[in-house]
Amino acid sequence: MGGEAKLFRAFAYHKLVHLFGGVPLIIDEVTSPKSDFTRASRDEVLRQIIQDATDAAASLPNVGAVKDGKLNKAVANHLLAETYIVIKEYDKAIAAATEVIQNSNLRLMTERFGSLRTQPGDVYYDLFRVENQNRAAGNMESIWVIQYELDVIGGGLTSSGSALNNLERSVAPAVFSISDPSGRGAMLDNASASTLNGGGRGVSFVRPSDYYLYDVWGLDPKKDNRVLDPAVTDIRTSPFNIVRDFIYNNPASPQYFGKSLLDFPAPNWLSAGWRWYPYPSKVTTPGQHPAGLIADATKLTLRNTAGATFRDMYMIRLPETLFLRAEAYLLKGDLVNAAADLNAVRARAKAAPVLPSEVTLDYILDERARELMFEEDRRLTLSRMGKLVERVRKYNPLNSGNISDHHALFPIPFSEIEANKDGNLEQNPGY
Repeated sequence: MGGEAKLFRAFAYHKLVHLFGGVPLIIDEVTSPKSDFTRASRDEVLRQIIQDATDAAASLPNVGAVKDGKLNKAVANHLLAETYIVIKEYDKAIAAATEVIQNSNLRLMTERFGSLRTQPGDVYYDLFRVENQNRAAGNMESIWVIQYELDVIGGGLTSSGSALNNLERSVAPAVFSISDPSGRGAMLDNASASTLNGGGRGVSFVRPSDYYLYDVWGLDPKKDNRVLDPAVTDIRTSPFNIVRDFIYNNPASPQYFGKSLLDFPAPNWLSAGWRWYPYPSKVTTPGQHPAGLIADATKLTLRNTAGATFRDMYMIRLPETLFLRAEAYLLKGDLVNAAADLNAVRARAKAAPVLPSEVTLDYILDERARELMFEEDRRLTLSRMGKLVERVRKYNPLNSGNISDHHALFPIPFSEIEANKDGNLEQNPGY
């Protein structure tokens, strides 16, 4: 089996083991019906991930030698670092992460670049603009990027707004539904604007939590956070990267025209069906939607079929590898080097450095949220670190009373247990 195939298998088991625990370990192709599977132990699955990723690291080319979107040696070493942490082999985790960080021709982007580099913004904003995700665009921190192609076989369709990534529709506010306190539509033609303040064509399926919008930045949601605390210099919460203001622009309502939603008491907007909240601009591509989705170029309005996020999608960026090495250093007891890796990312963000004495697993999780929100598989990270139940209880008021200890793992689907009639596929405890 080739390096790419082994690495894909390793990634599949990486997902399975942290969501379900031990699962059947299938190393050879199954060519006939089989109904007597048994679950391997969690440790056996983790060891297989390490074996496959090790083989892949030995055979795959470096990231700079492959076409954008292809698996490469850095992907394998990143997965090795993450898995070695789980089995508490911290020196091996550090070595694998170091191979990525120091020997893969990767570096954090620190200057403006790419398609909107001459427009207002900052380097973090640039990371998420159209055409900016790949090494071909000069992005030297990309390790693995899923390629999004528009209007080709296998790609998304402009006509339906379909894409690999529908973050805009799911996360961005449904500004087209907002009414002002007098009942008038808040947007011109009551349609969503293709601008930073408009948020694309969101429908508010997922509202970011106060933990992400306020807590990790040290902000108070009860105060007017359009003007950030002067102590908060982190560009990742700048107005370009977390849009906290929405300007009302309906001249038919002179008493409100040109004002922000935050100029009005929240209850008035809530009673009028307010669906505005701060949101990360990385979930959309303001001003960069395909021409086929523009309803009115003069008014910058979008068709109701919009909602996809029209850019390539990060699977792994260099900051995550730095966070993994920081985690390994912390668990080994080397807080100085752990802080140094965190501060490499924080320095790019113009954030105050963290002191070694401040580094904890919870701090690393907070830093991952600041840098990787809507990029990393957060549940997988929390499950891997044994923090899922604890953090949900602490930071998710909607579910804090509903999550039990056994929810750290998913249940094994009953359909799988039932179909495995000649074996014993045990259910996870608690289900």
